[in-house]
Amino acid sequence: MPRWSPYPAETDRALAVGLTEADGDALGALYDAYAGRLYDYVLSVTGETRPAAGIVHDVFIDAARRAPRMRDHRDLRAWLYGAARRRVLQHGRADAPFWETDAEFSPVAEVPPGELRELSDAAFRRLDADDQEALLLALRHGLAAGELAHVWGVATRRAAARRAAARAALAEAFAGELDRAAERCAALPAPETEDTLATVPPAPPPATGRGGRRGGGGRGSAGGGGASGRGRAAGGDGRVSVSAAARTVAPPRPSSAATGPHDAEAAATAAGPAVPPTP
Repeated sequence: MPRWSPYPAETDRALAVGLTEADGDALGALYDAYAGRLYDYVLSVTGETRPAAGIVHDVFIDAARRAPRMRDHRDLRAWLYGAARRRVLQHGRADAPFWETDAEFSPVAEVPPGELRELSDAAFRRLDADDQEALLLALRHGLAAGELAHVWGVATRRAAARRAAARAALAEAFAGELDRAAERCAALPAPETEDTLATVPPAPPPATGRGGRRGGGGRGSAGGGGASGRGRAAGGDGRVSVSAAARTVAPPRPSSAATGPHDAEAAATAAGPAVPPTP
């Protein structure tokens, strides 16, 4: 969460002194310095714009009246937040914290700002109201342990322990939201990539017709799909039979039909050794 940087102690002291001495410009200077900060805090806790504006207005009027009785003028900021908190408790706090949606978020593990906002809101809602308030005052508004003690009306050591416990609770809640987001992402179907497409088996080759087309050499010629069991050997008149071992060999690659005696001889040779003609 973004934080409001605190003013130097001298600035708060000068503002308080101006209110004490009834300086005509003191209230305006105090409003310019703290109106946005107090409105941000009250709106975060109440979640309502009009009541938040009314509470901030009453805090400044009260500050102008009570400044002469302030024991330490350096506690002006803590006093202002304490006065705002008392009025917030009288009005009632919202069920969930609220702050302006245009707030800037620092990048965390390359998480997009929009997604980081959703994770932060979800984690913040898992905390109880005391932890939420402690984080708003300590992290967003930069109040130190001593200032938190003044706002809550407790000892400084107890305020520091409460702030540390709230930070630990937020870290645990945010880690849980990250784990749940990772589980949701893992359950989504994986997109198709070049690697997944490469694992798809190729389509089978198109089916071919039975045998090859006959050539023009009649029975003596060999077809393009292999050797004929009843073809004539080149240069002879006897019939040729194919051995049983040759029938187990894969047929030759399909080619164009034989057109002459040299083609018939090549086809018969590819089909396997020929058996001499039977006398």
